Parts: sequence; structure tokens; C-alpha cells
Amino acid sequence: MANIMNLVTTLSKNLHLVHQIIFVWKDLWLKVDSKFKSAPNCNINSIENTIMYSGNKTGAWLEKKSADDKKNIISEARKSNRSNIKIMKERKSNLFKTHVAIIRQREELQKKKLEKRSKYKQDVLEQMRDIGIWEDRNKINTELEKCRTKTQKLKL
Repeated sequence: MANIMNLVTTLSKNLHLVHQIIFVWKDLWLKVDSKFKSAPNCNINSIENTIMYSGNKTGAWLEKKSADDKKNIISEARKSNRSNIKIMKERKSNLFKTHVAIIRQREELQKKKLEKRSKYKQDVLEQMRDIGIWEDRNKINTELEKCRTKTQKLKL
């Protein structure tokens, strides 16, 4: 997918190629979708390699090479496969870590909002105990509005 994204970003720099970008993007996603349907347990890396192999005519290029060149090219590709897989795994783990960090950050933000709201309610109750009943209904309604959540406000 990284190669596909690089292709799209390169093409998007030239604004006059917008229609071609949309066509290429749509075509690539259709290929990815059909590969997923034909082999649902296949990983993204192998699907990307299959699409790029067929899309950039690597097979035809490899057929034109001599037997020794083919052997060297294939052996080099096999040797570099481990490092490519390692890079993909690192990228996946980094994406997973950032995703987990974002989720934790959202949870902490939600907790802080709830704590702030409950603290505000406690302060209001303490004021009610100390001062007594507020002067008028408008003051009571405005203070109650501050305590309500968005969903509670929508229900009313």
C-alpha cells in the first residue's frame, strides 16, 4: 500500500492529472478488493506485491533477462524479503502504538471532562448549602444548564 500511496501523492502534485489520479486510485482499489475476495486470508504486503508485479510488467521484464540474471535477481529479492518484512512489521507496530495512544488520550480526556463536571456539581451543592436557595429561578436554571451534558440538553 505504501507504493500505491507514493504513486498517488506523486501524481497529486500535478493538478492537471486529477482525473487520471482518480482513475488510477479507483482501479487500484478495485484490484485490492478483488484480491481480498479471492484470497481473504492474504496479507496486504502480498496483495500489494501481486498488484505491483502485474501492474508494472515485472514478469515481462524478467522474461527478457538471461537465465543467470533471473537467478541473481530472484536470489537478491529473496535475500531482501526479510528486511522488507521487518520494515512492514515495524510500520504496523508503530501504527498500532499511535492508535493505542490516541485511544488512551481520548479516554483520559473523557475522564477529565467527567471529573470536571462532577467537581462543578459538588461546588454548586456546597454553594447551595452555604448560601441557601439562590435568588431566582433564572440563576438556578443557568447553573443546571451548565451541569447538563449535550445529550441531556438535546432530550429537553
